[in-house]
Amino acid sequence: MESVARWSSSCFSAPSPSARSFITTTSAPPPSARRGAEVLVGDLTRVEDVSRALDGVRRIYFGLSVSPKYVRATVTTAVLARDLGQREVFVNISQMTVSQMSATRMTDSAQQREHWLAEQVLDWSGLPVVHLRPTVFLENPLFRFSPAAGMVAHG
Repeated sequence: MESVARWSSSCFSAPSPSARSFITTTSAPPPSARRGAEVLVGDLTRVEDVSRALDGVRRIYFGLSVSPKYVRATVTTAVLARDLGQREVFVNISQMTVSQMSATRMTDSAQQREHWLAEQVLDWSGLPVVHLRPTVFLENPLFRFSPAAGMVAHG
């Protein structure tokens, strides 16, 4: 199964050197590398690495697996994106249930709390943020075929 980050980087990356991928490991190049994107390797919690990755970038897709560094990486990226300026959009891949949480209505999941906190920071950042929920990537064969037949038959 392909990760959402790998799949989306193949969709969002232009087939030219104008795209850049920032990865935290050298284990496998992202699909965007095959399409001519520049690939940088670094740590999302290090200002120097993130600054280098964002230099000259107007559109950001931020997708990071939940980890102990999640909030720190999000804050570092948001601060630099704001301070370096001229951002058209900051697309953040998030979790499904985060939009249903609030400061007084929280889950027991530490991972979901991390995502919620990170979204709060992004919302306060002043950046043009779009939170993309992973449900847009879900494929359910039962939903694809069963309702589709009904919609065709009944409009």
